[in-house]
Amino acid sequence: MSDTYESLSKAVDDDGGVHTAPMATLRLINGAARLGPIVCATISKELSKHGLGHIPVKLPESSNEDVRIFRLGTQIADVVAAVQAPSHEGDEVLRTVGGMASDKIARIKAIIDE
Repeated sequence: MSDTYESLSKAVDDDGGVHTAPMATLRLINGAARLGPIVCATISKELSKHGLGHIPVKLPESSNEDVRIFRLGTQIADVVAAVQAPSHEGDEVLRTVGGMASDKIARIKAIIDE
């Protein structure tokens, strides 16, 4: 379990740019006794300061709920942004990611069929 924003950032990087954590962990890292709108807003700002984004956009106020934390400035962040804010540019991002996955699957199938 992470106990600082730095260790959480390392966990995100160690997990390939995306990591799921309970709100209880974020609450403890922030040093708060309880979650509420102000604490959640502070956590969101601190994550951003450490180059991290999160889903959902509005952090839950329940310690039992999980959130997905991702590294900003990565392809994962681009996909998250494309899903959250529909646009023509976002559509292209999603098509690219989907196409890359399809290409990999096709190559794997070709290798298996040899």
